[in-house]
Amino acid sequence: MSNANFRRKIALISTILLFAIILPIITDVRWHLVMNLICLNAVAALSLYFIAILGMVSFAQAGFYGLGSYTVSILLLGTKIPFWIAWITGGVVAVVVAWLIGLVVLKIKGAYFFLVTLALNQFLVWIFHSWKSLTGGYTGLYGVPAPSLIDSPGKLYYLSLALLLGLFLYILSIQNSRLGPILRANHENETMIQSYGISPFRIKMTNWITCCFFTGLAGGINAILINSSYPTMFDMGTSLRWLVFLVFGGMVSPIGPIIGSGILTMVSEFLRPVKQLEPLVYGSVLLLIIILLPGGLLNLFKKLFKRSGLP
Repeated sequence: MSNANFRRKIALISTILLFAIILPIITDVRWHLVMNLICLNAVAALSLYFIAILGMVSFAQAGFYGLGSYTVSILLLGTKIPFWIAWITGGVVAVVVAWLIGLVVLKIKGAYFFLVTLALNQFLVWIFHSWKSLTGGYTGLYGVPAPSLIDSPGKLYYLSLALLLGLFLYILSIQNSRLGPILRANHENETMIQSYGISPFRIKMTNWITCCFFTGLAGGINAILINSSYPTMFDMGTSLRWLVFLVFGGMVSPIGPIIGSGILTMVSEFLRPVKQLEPLVYGSVLLLIIILLPGGLLNLFKKLFKRSGLP
């Protein structure tokens, strides 16, 4: 990459980040809520991206989002544990479950992996429904308290933004390191990776638990944002929505899922008065992208602005 392209890239990212930081100052409370949702959806879509580059499509991310959300809700409602400890614990719970499940499911490939993660998500939702003494059953848990430091959507937004930025920079650093080619090669030829003494399973497990950790943390923030956790929030439709965000934005770069999440989250807000049309809209968007823009919006942008220096 030339110095000029590198400088343009840094300038573009800095401008976007600066704009994201001042957004709460120039918008009202309703938009603070939307901005949080954009960041949290983008974290979930980015986690799908990081798994997808290994050739795996997970439908279980909503379940791990729920594990983080319920862990934070249960700890804050039932104990005097500080939020920050409860929040990290939510991510750790997601990691432990992901590791245990990963010992089995990561040995499965292709469509079977997709189907197993779909079943896993449904199983987690069933637990959220059934364990009434802990999760509140169908009604869920309400009145989750927020610490004073993040007791409004405007304040909480900066934590959501920091989480998104942390995951984005982590993925970017991995892709630009010597591990980047290994990740791509692991998708295309596991036998070649093994010949270099590298374990494809270990690579998959590392990606898997990292993504589930960040997804669990995002779920914990969501519990504070809406002061509740309830099972229907983490069903198959949520996983499908994040998959649409990923495909819509494009998988050629980690910026793609962020673009897709930003645009389609705002579309969801505009569709709130006619919520029943949302599945139809997402299905139509997914179909159109697959047919007309197989690389997503980001791929289209890169063709139009080849000299923009997008990461």
